[in-house]
Amino acid sequence: MALEDPKREDARRRRILRRVFWTAPAVSVVIWLAYGLLRRPVLLETPTRIRALTPVEAIVPSGLLGLALGALGVLLVTNRHRIGRVLRPSRGKIVAAALLTAFTPESFLRILPIPLGLSTIAVLMVFVGGRLPGPGAVVGLVGPALIHYLASCLIISGIAAHGWRVAMFMLMWPASLSAVILMRGMYVGPM
Repeated sequence: MALEDPKREDARRRRILRRVFWTAPAVSVVIWLAYGLLRRPVLLETPTRIRALTPVEAIVPSGLLGLALGALGVLLVTNRHRIGRVLRPSRGKIVAAALLTAFTPESFLRILPIPLGLSTIAVLMVFVGGRLPGPGAVVGLVGPALIHYLASCLIISGIAAHGWRVAMFMLMWPASLSAVILMRGMYVGPM
């Protein structure tokens, strides 16, 4: 396989960054508006120890989630002509997807984010106990695993520079935490 022309690769990288620069703020604004108009009113009516974020507080989580989704969207559009190669399994993609699935937060225990990996352990303990988990538990584990596999494929196949790959993978954790906060609110009960 011939090496890519450095000038061509640099132009491709600049084009992708320019697209992310314009896409991420637009996605962030859409997420912020959707939170303020659709999700926040529901959280305000919930009679639990969950507090809805104010519109000003929702700016940062919306921005982080918008940056991650915007970057993944740009990578998907950029690699749409070679999606078969992008989605082809490799050891790195599977390991990256497993790590994302294991460590990205999916809920809170008081104020501590709980990674999806602990939920996976809980479902496996149900299997060991002789009971079958409900369909919601299976979908709750398989769905995020598939989404994380798609994200890891897009990041590994779409970003050539290893530093940018690491940065993009690191962005997935606060973006997932932001999604949980926007969907479920903040816990304000006793410790």
